Amino acid sequence: MDGLVRFMNGLWGRLGRIALGLALIAYGLAVLGGTLGIAVAVVGVLPLLLGLAGRCLLEPLAPRRTA
Repeated sequence: MDGLVRFMNGLWGRLGRIALGLALIAYGLAVLGGTLGIAVAVVGVLPLLLGLAGRCLLEPLAPRRTA
């Protein structure tokens, strides 16, 4: 799990989450529309913001490294 968290906090993981967030927002608003579209767009905000912030939701589940 630690490797996944490191990848997701790296450049490509962050760019992937930003792209996924933008895609969900665009799909929800442009394709679905209505209440479902808004819900999908709101869900898309989460990976977008986390990608921009460089944080991963799985971080609390990753084992802690001690020095």
